[in-house]
Amino acid sequence: MSAFHCEVQQQPGGTVLKLVGQIGLAEAEEFDRQCRRVADSRPARVVLDMSGLTMLSSAGIGALLRLQKTFASIQCAVRLAALPVEIAQILELSRLTSVFTVAPTVADAMN
Repeated sequence: MSAFHCEVQQQPGGTVLKLVGQIGLAEAEEFDRQCRRVADSRPARVVLDMSGLTMLSSAGIGALLRLQKTFASIQCAVRLAALPVEIAQILELSRLTSVFTVAPTVADAMN
C-alpha cells in the first residue's frame, strides 16, 4: 500500500491538490495520474497544498517538473503552498523555487 494520498478540492479560485505522505518512486506514478485527471478539467489555477508531505525524492521532483510542463501546456498557473521546512529545503537545493511560485499558505496561493 502506498504511503501517498492526493485529495482534489475544487475551490472558487482554482483546484487544490492536498498532498499527504511521501512522493517517492512508487508514489510518483499515482501523483502523475492524479495530475493528468485534474489537467483534463483545464483549471485556471492549481495549488499544491504540501503541508502534509513528509518526503520528496528525486522521483517526486521529476513528477513536479512533469506537472509543471503539463499545466503550462494548458495555460494553467501552478503554485506550491504550505511547504514543510524539509520539503522547502529540498526544493531550494534543487533550484525549483525559481520554477514554481511558492506561497506560505493555500489562501495566499489562491490570491
